[in-house]
Amino acid sequence: MGVDIMKAIYAGSFNLFHAGHYYVYCKACNMFGKDNVWLCVAINPDKDIDPEFIKWTLNPITPNVIITKGLVTNENPDVLIRGLRDTMDLASEMTMADWNEKLGCDTVFIPCTGNLRHISSSALRELYHHEVDIDNDENIPGKIHLSFKRWQQKMLPERKLFCGKISIGKSTYLKENYMSVGDCDSLIWKFFSEKDKVFIKKQFKEIIQNRTTGYEGMLDEMSKTIDWDELFNEDYVHFEASALGQWLRFIPLDILCKFQIVELDIDNDVRLERIKSRLLTASTVSNFDWFYQRPYFVDEVINIGE
Repeated sequence: MGVDIMKAIYAGSFNLFHAGHYYVYCKACNMFGKDNVWLCVAINPDKDIDPEFIKWTLNPITPNVIITKGLVTNENPDVLIRGLRDTMDLASEMTMADWNEKLGCDTVFIPCTGNLRHISSSALRELYHHEVDIDNDENIPGKIHLSFKRWQQKMLPERKLFCGKISIGKSTYLKENYMSVGDCDSLIWKFFSEKDKVFIKKQFKEIIQNRTTGYEGMLDEMSKTIDWDELFNEDYVHFEASALGQWLRFIPLDILCKFQIVELDIDNDVRLERIKSRLLTASTVSNFDWFYQRPYFVDEVINIGE
């Protein structure tokens, strides 16, 4: 059972989040509760690293990511989490813990398990620089694989994948603010014959109208027909995919890592007015909301009604 605590911060440069970091993070989540643990990207003025890029690499792991330019204690943590690899780490970390205690913040040390103590970001970066394959479960567990794929991009991408519920004004907002946006949901259908297209669309309509569960198998079969490389190589910079949350698990990571994931939202009162103006029935909207699945992570949420 987790300790009743408001904020536990695990800080670091995280310039390649690896298995050791993930081990410490998971242990902290078990201790304090996942919602209470924050990854903090500490800006090092001596390193030419874009903190927004590092934050972007961490977003698939947790939405609780902050950037600090000063002391981590300025973020008002209840405790600081520190990982330990060996006694040398302990000696230096004890000194830091003493200073943090003077600043009013306790430190919790989490020792790394034995098979992870040799792993460090600097060593992995050096190996990667010399084209050594570091992409394996020992260094980069599957659950943080997208984080690693993003880190390989070396910079925050300009391309964006947008999603959002129906009747919030997505299309209007995107036309007004972006020059080149492809409709991913529409482009998907080009990979099916006319006969299959009609049949599958009918199935989708029935699923949404009747709120039929167990449709994931149909999505899985559809995904095998879609050439995701070809779809995302269309002549568009950005893409809109209302049902992105449904498709996200099928898009190859080598493609997904080249986009920022943006969810568009709107205040409920404004949305209700839009629904009335479009003469949509409450049941239609409710059924589509049932089918809508929020992506398991997003990089940004934009309220398009503000």
